[in-house]
This record gives sequence, structure tokens and C-alpha cells, in this order.
Amino acid sequence: MKVHEQLKAELDGEDLVGVLIVYPDKEHYMYNTLKNRDIFSKYKTNATYFQVACGIYTSLSVLLMDEIPKGVYYVDELLLNTNNHYGQYLTFYMTSFVIGENNHSNGPLLHRMRKVNQYVKI
Repeated sequence: MKVHEQLKAELDGEDLVGVLIVYPDKEHYMYNTLKNRDIFSKYKTNATYFQVACGIYTSLSVLLMDEIPKGVYYVDELLLNTNNHYGQYLTFYMTSFVIGENNHSNGPLLHRMRKVNQYVKI
């Protein structure tokens, strides 16, 4: 195994991070795609590390700058149950998100995985 350092060997490709919310009759999605080359030229790191850093920055910003009740929250609980600026903090550095909705659903993700696995030998 070898760890590739971007300073010595440029990483190609891109990273995608996002969320898919599945309902019985529709799906909502939001994701961000970043090219390693673009991120490295600006921040001297790869896209994965950059996305993780943005998540940490966003979480710390909410903790330090927004008045939220003490406790532990999943992101959806934080967004639904508190008054905060999570979206503003997140999009400060991660500027381009794709947001949309499918007006149909292929069922819960676990169901989809089982369906694929019955046709594919793993």
C-alpha cells in the first residue's frame, strides 16, 4: 500500500458528498462535487479533506456563533429544531450544491441494496 501525496503526484478525479432523503412517493437530494485539481490549486489539499474541513468548520461555527440549546443533535434535528445559520456557514466555502427532487421513489435504500445483491454475487 502507498499513500499518494498530492504535492508529489497529482490526484485526478473528484469527490461527491451529499444526502438523499427517500419518501414512499418522492426523493429529495442535495450534493456537492469538487475536483481534486481545483481544490488543490487553491487550498493545497484534496477534495475529501476539504469537504471534511468544511463540515468541521460549519459545526464549530454553529456551536460558537449560534444560540442553540445544549445537547447532541443529528444534522436534520439541528436544522429542524433550532434556529441557526448552518446553511450559511456550510456554503461559505462549499459554494456549489445541486439540490432537487425526484417525483417518484425506487423504495428505501436498504430495499434497493437487497434487490441489487440478489442479482450480483458479492
